[in-house]
Amino acid sequence: MTADAEWKKKGDNSGSCAIVIFVHNNVCYAANLGDSRAVLVSEQFSKCYQITKDHKPSNPDEQKRIIEAGGKIYQTTAVTETSDGFSDIITGPLRVFPGRLSTTRTFGDYEAKEPKENSNVVINEPEITSFEIDSHDFILMGSDGLWDKF
Repeated sequence: MTADAEWKKKGDNSGSCAIVIFVHNNVCYAANLGDSRAVLVSEQFSKCYQITKDHKPSNPDEQKRIIEAGGKIYQTTAVTETSDGFSDIITGPLRVFPGRLSTTRTFGDYEAKEPKENSNVVINEPEITSFEIDSHDFILMGSDGLWDKF
């Protein structure tokens, strides 16, 4: 039984994101998958450069890719009543269909990649970029758990 089949059999539908940075001589390579992000800080902490982009349904390039692959972007809202009788509208994050993810690229998350005819909607292909750097102070990497708070 393959690893994919074993995960499906157990009912584990979880997934994850990933980010990898490799610096060699004066070239920085960044590979990103999902809602992770890397930021380069340079010039004695005075400049910040986002070197990857999040794979979220709000990203226009990802929206175009998803729609062309036969998927959809949706957002849920709910109306609740407060204790003092007023109505409150709660708006959820943008999500991808098929599935219910608020990210457009992931590994795992098998439920979002079924049925097979829509397997190109939520994909597991990272974006890989490279660029030259002269100097930098550090590179900060994190997932949405970090960046959604900053």
